[in-house]
Amino acid sequence: MLVKDEIGRGFGLGLGLLVCGVLIGYFARPLRWLADASREDSSTSPVPREVVLSPHLVPNETDPPAADNGLRTLFFEIPEASTATLQRVRDRAIERGVIVQTDADTVPATLALDGGAPLEAEVRIKGDWVDHVQGDSWSLRVKLADERLLGMRVFSIQRPMTRGMLWEWTTHEAARKLDVLAPRSTFVNVVINGNPNGLYFLEEHFSKEMVEAQGRREGPIVLWDESTHWAVILHKARVPSKEVRLPTSRTLAPAHSLGSSPVRAYGEKRLNSIESLNSMLLSAVDKMRALRAQGVMGQNANGRMRAMQALSDLQGKTLEQLVDVERLARYHALASLFQIGHSLIWHNMRFYHDPLVDRLEPISFDNMPHEIASREPVPFRARSLVAQFAHSSGYYDRLYHWMGRISAPGWVDELFEGLEPQLSTFESALSDEQVLGERFALAGMKQRLRAQAIYLRKAVYPPDPANFEAFYELDDPHAANLSGTIEVDAWSTTLAPVVVEGFRFSNGAVISGREALIAESLGAHTSGEAVVLPYDGRSATFRFDLNERLANLETVKQLKQSVLQAAKNRGPLGLDIDVLYRPIAAVGVEEETLVFRPRNRNWGEQTGRPAAPSLDALLERHPFLIDDGARSEVTVFPGTWEVEGDLVLPLGLRLRLTAGTTLQFDQDAVLLAQGQLLFRGSPGALVVLEQKPGLKSWKGVCVLEADGRSQWESVVVRNTDAVSRAGWVLTGGVTFYRSPITMRRVRIENTFAEDGTNFFGTDFLLEEVTFKGCASDSFDGDFVTGEVRRCVFEDGLADGVDFSGSDVRIVDSRFLRIGDKAISAGEDSVVHVQGGMADEVSIGIAAKDGSRVTAQGMTIRGARNYALAAFIKKPQFGPCSLSARDLTIEGSLRGDALAQTGCALEIDGVAFPTQDLDVERLYREKILGQ
Repeated sequence: MLVKDEIGRGFGLGLGLLVCGVLIGYFARPLRWLADASREDSSTSPVPREVVLSPHLVPNETDPPAADNGLRTLFFEIPEASTATLQRVRDRAIERGVIVQTDADTVPATLALDGGAPLEAEVRIKGDWVDHVQGDSWSLRVKLADERLLGMRVFSIQRPMTRGMLWEWTTHEAARKLDVLAPRSTFVNVVINGNPNGLYFLEEHFSKEMVEAQGRREGPIVLWDESTHWAVILHKARVPSKEVRLPTSRTLAPAHSLGSSPVRAYGEKRLNSIESLNSMLLSAVDKMRALRAQGVMGQNANGRMRAMQALSDLQGKTLEQLVDVERLARYHALASLFQIGHSLIWHNMRFYHDPLVDRLEPISFDNMPHEIASREPVPFRARSLVAQFAHSSGYYDRLYHWMGRISAPGWVDELFEGLEPQLSTFESALSDEQVLGERFALAGMKQRLRAQAIYLRKAVYPPDPANFEAFYELDDPHAANLSGTIEVDAWSTTLAPVVVEGFRFSNGAVISGREALIAESLGAHTSGEAVVLPYDGRSATFRFDLNERLANLETVKQLKQSVLQAAKNRGPLGLDIDVLYRPIAAVGVEEETLVFRPRNRNWGEQTGRPAAPSLDALLERHPFLIDDGARSEVTVFPGTWEVEGDLVLPLGLRLRLTAGTTLQFDQDAVLLAQGQLLFRGSPGALVVLEQKPGLKSWKGVCVLEADGRSQWESVVVRNTDAVSRAGWVLTGGVTFYRSPITMRRVRIENTFAEDGTNFFGTDFLLEEVTFKGCASDSFDGDFVTGEVRRCVFEDGLADGVDFSGSDVRIVDSRFLRIGDKAISAGEDSVVHVQGGMADEVSIGIAAKDGSRVTAQGMTIRGARNYALAAFIKKPQFGPCSLSARDLTIEGSLRGDALAQTGCALEIDGVAFPTQDLDVERLYREKILGQ
């Protein structure tokens, strides 16, 4: 491990390193180590300790034979001084039993892929234990100076066995299949100083490139620092071998725990230097501290005072407020299938902070699936922190949902089929070097995962998942009209979550579980109209009225006689009522006919402590809202309404605004929804969203993960700014995050935000929408699909439209007096432009960073720089292409087009000449961007 590495330190790092160094040097094998130190490090010793280089580091002047295994080859050239440093680190590690190094042990080198251009880099030994430096195949961390290799700037190479041969790569690919972050990885041949060094596993290190390559916006990657843990290990008289734990005194034991570990971030220096990233970092650290507190709460050995401190640190935060529980559940379902244990240890966990939703996402990293853990699902074999996750219903429900998905028949086979032909190529290359054996061969891997899928499936779908007891109680057995109460107690028979959908009566009527659940049912929670039973065996109680409408007996008289007879004999009553339920992962519903017994109460009816539903709280706070319960939405009467504070809608609730409705907001207020926004005005009676009179702006509209498509027509949104509250950072005055949207005849005016409108990960349609006076980009789309039709972008200070990772058509739209590019396509976007006009813009159409743009029939007048441009801003995405036909270009001050070497720009089928460009300089000079 690095005693001082690229992870941002701070918080008294210097003092900690000094103490750690004294402990290591003085206590760990003191006599021999101090003697070595005096020979190696004494300033009075003029002769350094002699280093004998391993054969693979000694330069080989003969050309190495080309590898014939279908894999790419990395060629390293490591200077003599650098190899000596690496050799010393390795020799010390073999002697001590653990790898210890400092920043001074990072050395210069060059490398090339398949004989391509050499790339300047820094390398060091990578890893903690000596399995990383056994033999001649040493693990290396590589950091490129400027360029990218396979889209990566920082990565590691190591012996395939340290990552379980094919196991880690397969786990990474499976994680990405579930949209869980994972480092990019592959297998490569490695040649060092002309010496073929065999096959290596190449794995990306944590960086902004890693998250951006997987459809995320840049954000901090955080962890709990394990320096104290390692300092105590090095403090021992002898260092144990890997996975061997020596007895630790009670005095030192807490140093190995999560509670003693500070939070760190990769690249913390850079994160602190940029205001928006610093805000994200602070939120990420806060959430990691709260997660640490949850872990401490689950460790009885920490003592009462530490638990009380942890409770204070949590400040009531739930797991759902800290972590993206959907992706955490997906990852842990995968860990349950692959029987992963290593990455669930606190000091192996890594999290990415998503600034758009202000939540942490897990990263599938250092999984070691070849070191087989228990067959049980993750929460039941984990300790401390991960075990605490099971207390979150959001996590627990989704974990079982995803375990059901990935344990389905055929899922494992589909995974492996989707990874061909790479898997077979990798297996063949590995087999050329050594016998894999059943444990590491593809056939053995498939068989193990199939068997584990069957095991999980039995856990997810138990044969008798819930039991029920039903009771009835009559108000007055002798009354002319039959009335009373039915109660049903339901509980899970296993730890698998069970959903009660509702109750169906013989006449076809259905009462939902949510409608019938009583408030005193502790541990139960609702999911839509259904109820999820407590996981710990506690029962949930459902109550509804017993009356003649719920029966379908031959006559009401017959029903009454049945009830009276049952009441008299205190026996069971058959009412032909079925409970509808299912394991949470199941699609189909099970039915069970209930048998009712009379309820014998020796106490009065409990009034309980009813909790006001979120909808009631919303209506009380904003009395101008009208509940339309039949359609799960709220509406507003036409008129002008001042909104007090934020207008936050409950999950899934729709908001409908009609013609002539104006909502006016406070300076720092936001309209936040997780359901559809249905706004429909008319040309003479618009729907208007704006700030209150006398104020400059408000914080705009944000829709997060709505389950339906929002529709806006004849709407005006004025004077918005972006939200920035702790770690919740938005860039748009209007934001739709994974929420489809259609806008027709809408005006977005005078936005102060970084993006007038920001769509992320969604489908959209903009038709006859006008963006006017935006302080930066008028419309920004990240990972979106959709169409821009007959829209107008005018008087914006930056780009008219800016797309990343998107697939978009732009039809007959006008860009007038735009401060930067009219149309900007980047990061592997596909953009088709048909017709339209750009007048008084900096650049008409810009393609960059792997994007593919076609344009036909557009007019570009008076470009202050170029009408067309094709260049590379982010090297990890590679060159782009731009094909233009039938364009009218007039009055471009610097020329009709500019194309960087490697990019392709065609005008009417003729290739435009390319040239080398200093893109950074052209940006500084405001030519390629603001």
